[in-house]
Amino acid sequence: MGSRDDAHDRLVRYWHWALPAGLPRRLAQAVIDGAVPAPPVAPTAATVLAYAELHALATADDRRRQPRPHQVGDVASFYAGLLDACALAGEALVSGCPERRAEALGHFVRTYARVDGHDDTPAFRAHLRTLFRRGRRAGSFSLRYWRQALAVTGETPSPSAASGQGHLAAPLAALHEQVAGLPLTANSG
Repeated sequence: MGSRDDAHDRLVRYWHWALPAGLPRRLAQAVIDGAVPAPPVAPTAATVLAYAELHALATADDRRRQPRPHQVGDVASFYAGLLDACALAGEALVSGCPERRAEALGHFVRTYARVDGHDDTPAFRAHLRTLFRRGRRAGSFSLRYWRQALAVTGETPSPSAASGQGHLAAPLAALHEQVAGLPLTANSG
């Protein structure tokens, strides 16, 4: 893994490589800042192992293949929508507010629906739920990555961590968990 700074730099380079090339620079940086946790300041054995696993995931041979071009409509709008949904989910995690949680989930689902040219319908929710359940399999890159990021950053973000390094782990984990058990109508939340 090398030094803490080297490991962090490799994670940043991975995300620069993995994000769509046309993503506006400021938006790409916001995604990278949210996806890459800072190396633990006071590491425990568990956080060191989690950070090493993040590094291993991002530098594995199967990660060196260029990702498929994103088959989405407006990529910038998609990533901006994800960041907005994560901000709402982070607030919900901190406050414990069920209304904020439902708002975050609705925003998250609508972001996915819009980018694919769909509406938030029961059929789309069923499709999204299936996709997310498939992504929760043990070997899934995204599940493994976000689990390790969550181990480094913690399950409940502090109010001041809303835009810090690695701040997307807890909100994304919560949103993914909600989607996997997603109700089929937008009004059931």
